Amino acid sequence: MKRYASLFVMAVVMAFCLTLVVGAANAADKIISTTIDQSVTAIDKNGAEYVRLIINEDRTLQGVKYQMGVPVMAFGSLVEKAKAFQPGDTLKAIVSSKEYKGNTSYSVIAFLD
Repeated sequence: MKRYASLFVMAVVMAFCLTLVVGAANAADKIISTTIDQSVTAIDKNGAEYVRLIINEDRTLQGVKYQMGVPVMAFGSLVEKAKAFQPGDTLKAIVSSKEYKGNTSYSVIAFLD
């Protein structure tokens, strides 16, 4: 009986941890609606085409407000739609946020009309 109780406790703890991980993964997705500053189409190291759209985000650090350029990447089946965007166009999309060495970037999940 004691063994079943410890297995039950372990199952509950694992379910709780999984809930935290899934919740954190979904928290990174967000909707953006902003103006595109730059659009670049390039080829990755595997020969696949991708589009990098640069947007400006407002930031505040110790009371100082500033803007920072943030890349929004489109891969795979989203490339054709991303190629249509030009600087000055409004980008409306669902994106996932990533941070690498303190810099934020976004990957497009879906474009919104």
